[in-house]
Amino acid sequence: MKLLSTILVALTLAACTSGPPIDNRYTSQNQDSRVQFLILHFTNGDFQHSLEELTMGNVSSHYLVDVSPPTIYQLVPESRRAWHAGQSYWNGVAQLNAGSIGIEIVNRGEQPDPLKPGGKIYADYPQAQIDAVIALVKKIVAEHHIRPEYILGHSDIAPQRKVDPGPKFPWKQLADAGLIPWPDAARVAQRQAAFAAALPSASWFQQKLARHGYQVPQSGEFDETTCNVISAFQMKYRPARFDGMADAETAAILDVLTAQTIDALSLDKELAAIVADPGHPLASLSVLAIRQGEVVHQNQFGNRRIDDAAPQNNLPANAQTMYRVASISKLVTTLGVMKLVEDGKLNLDADVSDYLGYRLRNPHFPDAPITLRMLLSHTASLRDDAGYFWDETVALKDVLLPTGSKFGKGAMWAANAAPGQYFTYCNLGWGLIGTLMEGVSGERFDRLMQRLILQPMDIRGGFNPAAFDAGELSNLATLYRKRSIIDAKEIWNPSGPWIAQVDDYRQQPPVARAGPGYVPGNNGTLFGPQGNLRISAADLGKIMLMLMNEGRFEGKTILKKSSLDKMLARQWRFDRSLANGSGNGDTENGLYRAWGLGNQHFIDVSDGKAVGSGDRPVAAGGWRAFGHLGDAWGLTAAFVFDPTAKNGMIFLGGGPGIDPETRRGKYSSMNRSDERILDALYRRAILGVMGDGDGRK
Repeated sequence: MKLLSTILVALTLAACTSGPPIDNRYTSQNQDSRVQFLILHFTNGDFQHSLEELTMGNVSSHYLVDVSPPTIYQLVPESRRAWHAGQSYWNGVAQLNAGSIGIEIVNRGEQPDPLKPGGKIYADYPQAQIDAVIALVKKIVAEHHIRPEYILGHSDIAPQRKVDPGPKFPWKQLADAGLIPWPDAARVAQRQAAFAAALPSASWFQQKLARHGYQVPQSGEFDETTCNVISAFQMKYRPARFDGMADAETAAILDVLTAQTIDALSLDKELAAIVADPGHPLASLSVLAIRQGEVVHQNQFGNRRIDDAAPQNNLPANAQTMYRVASISKLVTTLGVMKLVEDGKLNLDADVSDYLGYRLRNPHFPDAPITLRMLLSHTASLRDDAGYFWDETVALKDVLLPTGSKFGKGAMWAANAAPGQYFTYCNLGWGLIGTLMEGVSGERFDRLMQRLILQPMDIRGGFNPAAFDAGELSNLATLYRKRSIIDAKEIWNPSGPWIAQVDDYRQQPPVARAGPGYVPGNNGTLFGPQGNLRISAADLGKIMLMLMNEGRFEGKTILKKSSLDKMLARQWRFDRSLANGSGNGDTENGLYRAWGLGNQHFIDVSDGKAVGSGDRPVAAGGWRAFGHLGDAWGLTAAFVFDPTAKNGMIFLGGGPGIDPETRRGKYSSMNRSDERILDALYRRAILGVMGDGDGRK
């Protein structure tokens, strides 16, 4: 009767509901899932009691998983908030109801122990029910891109008042399914022996538990609140004993889960196999990985200089070897732009004509101004069809203006869409950005970037190799391809020699691109803001750490947090529904799906075609990132990071032995070697996967 009354009331309210007509034809590109966490519970009762409580009581959950037969019931749409978490906290986030999905598992949970006064016993979970739960978790994780460390129990997020899903819940099975991190048993045993001799202090436990994600006091005492957190941790990772007492085994598990050490031997073995793969060899490779805000791995493979005729003259890559990092240069250039915006010298939304001293328009759209924001997000309607580099004798305005001597047929201007309306990846726009930077500062672009960004961060290299000293030039990687020369043309040949493509200065030093008479602001393409930066993986790691730490590096503020927030904010996302179904941009086989200011947003799209298509950074999916890729003169490179979790990966490849187009990726628009490198770094360095396996499959 009560249920019938509720239905009648709902129908009456629905009949009274009215409102204005709503047009749903347009969809904003600036959105993603509200779901960050997945929380598992037990119901502490049978199905009928649980169902009534979750549908008619004061609590709710998105899903209820029954026992026999194991049936999954959806009680609340995933798009709506369920009341399952209550007062809760994890890793800096409180009140998790608003950003989580809850799964209640029918289980009698915690019951009095009939054989031990005051004791508790817990009910087992049938395997068939657990199989259903794991399948449901996989589905939710795939749809909402939930990070492994954010799949939690109610006892994790509310350890002072909750114990579910309890010690009988098999968390290890979720780890075996690749859903959550898990401590390596051998490393735990090793650390346990050390902790048995000297147990860490209460402060150590509290700091480690907080680092793992728990809300725990930093009192330096094993108070009741701390012991409750320890018990919750033990219940998950050592359910055989969860008394809340600090001991060597608990310390070892906690240390392994939060440690910044990785299986470096297995990772290096896997990366070395990728470099030496006869199907796709690489001249050299330099990698760096950051986990939870700390560099956990960096290494180099192959040679920065190759002499096929006399291999004894080869020079190996090392930690300080610099590479021409191609389009990763754009991200670094953007840091300089944002510094000038901070200083009030540039405005993201002003007409760039105001800075150039002449009126700049796309001739096809003469009334549409062009802004710095458009240039940084590749929506300024510029194209590379007419080139993107001219020497110092050419003024950029003579290229861009219809009256200019280098305008030609005007192939640098798009006719299909006005400025701000369409994304096309474009290098020429960055030459214009360099021109703007020079004009407002009065400094040559290469020297300006040294002053604004590189020197304050003690970064070697820069945009002008002609200014490098002998030591820097000797540690600059030559970029190669395996080629044969036929009729004065280079042809791909996996059996041929490594032929230098750029930065081979053994015979001749780099040529200066600008003489003493160059006037800053005349031609910003000279020093290649789009792709001419030479830098090491180690120094790119400094930049990544600065981005993760809200603009600060080693106690210095390089950029304000507000500037980085603007830089990383989404400016464009591909929407196929626009332009009569052709979309609002050129994704280049699905690689470009979203963009900020000078940085790509990797939103974890994989089209699942036979030939890879999409922007997915890692094989398993579920990892979204910011950053940039690089691809020029043989080099392929990636700079990708998650600023929230402070995890990131960098790799710089010195050139392939075969045409990369013949070995496309399996799940993205990258080539297969690049996929394998990023996936190895992610699995080994970020997730901490241990053991053998070279990632060839």
